[in-house]
Amino acid sequence: MYQGPDTFYFVRTYELTEEQLEKMARHIVYERRMWQWAYDTLMKEDQRPGSMDFDQRWQNALIESHALHLRALTEFFCPRKSPRRTDVFATHYFPSWDPGPEGDELLASVLTLNKRVGHLTLSRIQYETRNEDERSWYQCRGPMTELLNRFEAMFGEKERNWFSSGHLSQLHD
Repeated sequence: MYQGPDTFYFVRTYELTEEQLEKMARHIVYERRMWQWAYDTLMKEDQRPGSMDFDQRWQNALIESHALHLRALTEFFCPRKSPRRTDVFATHYFPSWDPGPEGDELLASVLTLNKRVGHLTLSRIQYETRNEDERSWYQCRGPMTELLNRFEAMFGEKERNWFSSGHLSQLHD
């Protein structure tokens, strides 16, 4: 079983209805789309952090968008600590879901991004350079894409229908 840094493999203690799972599918697709958009935009040569042609405020907004959506997807695939009763995880869709080594990689890479959003913490001082952010973007793409691919590979007809309205399968590299 998965055992990431400062994490445990979450065993579901509550069930969701099929209606809830179906409705949540579009939110999962939304998080995926926004994460992909922010990543792609940040990686464009003229919009990368440090580019002289790109407004710093816009760069910060992209960094924060990337971090927020990446964090939401990471929590979905690799739940940490004590989840709330309203949280939804991959294990609600597939009880046998195990994020495996990609979960460990992702959680380690997300650490610097988490320090930039959500709350003010002295830990931000450690991650003040754009190089730390950029390294996190590159490190997160592979593991997140692998988790998305593995999740989709588990789909049956029902899940394909739930997620098809958001075209999750069309968002792969």
